[in-house]
Amino acid sequence: MSIFYKYLIFTPFFTVFDIMMLLRLCKAGVDTSMKKAALKNSVFLKTFIILSVITFLPLICISLFFSNMAERFWRSESYISSQQSILQYANDVDLRIVSIQNECHRLSTNANVLSFILDPSFNYISRNTQIMKSLNDICELDFGVEEACLYSNFNHLILDSDGKGYHFNTYPDQAALNLYQSGIYQSIMLRSGELSSPSFGDCITVFGNVPENSADDLGCIIFNINKEKVFSLRNHSTILMTAISDGNGKYVYFNENVPAFLQTDEFKEQLAKESSPFIYKNYIILTADSSSTDWQYIGMIPMPDFLGHYQNLSFTFMGIAFAMLLFSLIMSFIAARRIYRPLKNLVSSIKFSDEESLAVTNEYQYLEHTFRSISTAMDEMRPNIKYSFFYSLIVQEPYSSEEIQNQLRFIGEDFSEYGYGLILFVIDQYEDLMKKSGEYSPELCNYQLTELIKAECSQQYPYALVRMNPSSWALVINIDPSESTHFRTLKQHFDTAANSLPFEMYVILSSLYQNISDLPYAYKETQDTLHFLRFSKTKEEKLPGQSPLYLNTKLEEELLQAIQTGSASRFEEIFRKLQEQLPDICSSLDDFKEIATHIVNRIIELMINLKIDTRNTPELASFFTDLKAAKDFDSILLLLKNTSMEAMYSICTYNISHPDKNIEKLLTYIHTHIHEDISLTSLSDVCHMSPSYISRLFKKELDIGFVEYLNRFRVQRAEQLLKETTLSVEQVGYQVGFTNIRSFLRVFKQYTNISPGQYRAEQQ
Repeated sequence: MSIFYKYLIFTPFFTVFDIMMLLRLCKAGVDTSMKKAALKNSVFLKTFIILSVITFLPLICISLFFSNMAERFWRSESYISSQQSILQYANDVDLRIVSIQNECHRLSTNANVLSFILDPSFNYISRNTQIMKSLNDICELDFGVEEACLYSNFNHLILDSDGKGYHFNTYPDQAALNLYQSGIYQSIMLRSGELSSPSFGDCITVFGNVPENSADDLGCIIFNINKEKVFSLRNHSTILMTAISDGNGKYVYFNENVPAFLQTDEFKEQLAKESSPFIYKNYIILTADSSSTDWQYIGMIPMPDFLGHYQNLSFTFMGIAFAMLLFSLIMSFIAARRIYRPLKNLVSSIKFSDEESLAVTNEYQYLEHTFRSISTAMDEMRPNIKYSFFYSLIVQEPYSSEEIQNQLRFIGEDFSEYGYGLILFVIDQYEDLMKKSGEYSPELCNYQLTELIKAECSQQYPYALVRMNPSSWALVINIDPSESTHFRTLKQHFDTAANSLPFEMYVILSSLYQNISDLPYAYKETQDTLHFLRFSKTKEEKLPGQSPLYLNTKLEEELLQAIQTGSASRFEEIFRKLQEQLPDICSSLDDFKEIATHIVNRIIELMINLKIDTRNTPELASFFTDLKAAKDFDSILLLLKNTSMEAMYSICTYNISHPDKNIEKLLTYIHTHIHEDISLTSLSDVCHMSPSYISRLFKKELDIGFVEYLNRFRVQRAEQLLKETTLSVEQVGYQVGFTNIRSFLRVFKQYTNISPGQYRAEQQ
């Protein structure tokens, strides 16, 4: 399609766009001057029309003018002549191929030829001479045939156009005979390399069975055609560059002048997509399809310089025209200041009192004042939003990755999603302190701690101080996990500063975690350390290598999760990570025994919560005795691994033998958490079952898939809310667990055949 016709297609769109824009602007003008008698007084509309007439319309006309100038090439005599030449060239080549096929057909019905096929012999000299003369006459014609032969499959004898007879094994063009006998030949095929005729490099071979409609077991006529003689036609010199491709995209022929891009995949793809003619890399590509073969004829002529110049000018003026349209729109808004007046009441209801509104007489000053007031309000909100956001993360409220990014972007302060640690501050004997210090003591403690943290952290890392309860604060620090030394140095500074406070305080450090979503693990780690310190004889926190509580909490939870879900491969992976961390955690055999005891106690606690009798797992009963007798790290590691795996097998066995209890647990969770984003993975984490087991359980017990059951229950709950409440459709969707309104509308209509709005209307 030429560029002119493309513009003709898009011009109506531009016209419709202009009309829609004018209609909207007319409405805006009416709103602006609703107290006036007529639309003609609308400054905005008049300004826009005038600017559009003097800028946009002339540029569009210039663009279409250059497009029309470029279009003239496609009607020029040189282009039409080139197009006719490629068509004529294709017809002439096809005519030669068809003439050769006709000669092949004529010979296949010749009596002498049929006689030789059925009774091949070199003794019938007269018959054979006539046949070889006919073959030679065809070679003498101006069809490009250089070799012709007749082959009989009975005695494997050949008569050739050179006036000689051959046996199968002595014939020079052995490759052609092999193609025929193997049955992989075609009526017209390109041969090259080892398969080509020995007399010249590449050739086109025509095979014709004798008799014509016989099978491949009698004999055939073979013509070898010289490609250069067939495709090089002197009377088509107007086509400067010519190529011919077969149905598979392989080039049968091309002359020496063709550009290199002809062989590229990009050109072949565009050749298959575009219809003739089209422009490619400053060349005009013309094509013609053969009527007798599957060949495609390709002609290439250089694109005239003026055509490219006119096209570029047309595109340039089109871009400038739309830029001027936008300029006209902006200038019209500036000229019609009264269009902002309807905003006054809205802004007044947000921030200003009536007196303040009247005091600001200039509309732009009014809007600027409003913007600054809203910006100030947002700045005042950020600390509370930061506190609420990090508190929600610590207590494991669900956030999607997009929601986390949006919250961090609003909070600012250079917070990122990666690299977080947590320091827990806990006042010791908090109740006694409150009794002694009076009612203002909590605010005083909070102020003193806040000032202490500001002094240490304000210029180092982004941080958030979150009050978890009256006696404890969690300091969340955005710090790269590789900076663990700096993190511990910061904790030591807090220890020193805490000694100057008028009350005793624990300062507890977590490990550094990769992601912001790992904050619950960091908080749990500090909580466990706090319990350890309170029950130990000293309040001095042990350093890594002296306390099992420095085992990475996330790693510990992942290990328990693998045991709960029965994932042997996941267990092996987590246990390997644990084994790699042991040199950094343990400095003695006793430390390692403490860690092993801690992990096994967590496993026993898990089994008790699942109501599994631990006495059925003898490895658990003998673990502590065997652990006491262990003398080296490898023995403890093997004992811990074997005990954990046996517990995992016991949990799997219990799940399989109690499917009714498992499905009841799953359904209870779904019914009570339907407002959340429930998935197989989240259900697996909560109910301690593998996703594949949950999926099989739904199919077996309920004869329905997990997703199908979840969607049906959500639609049932949505129907109830639509019938019994006045919540909007979007609010109902969120109440039943859909994260966006489109999904809710699609699923609801899938199961009820009507939209939520229609359902509510019917029920009312």
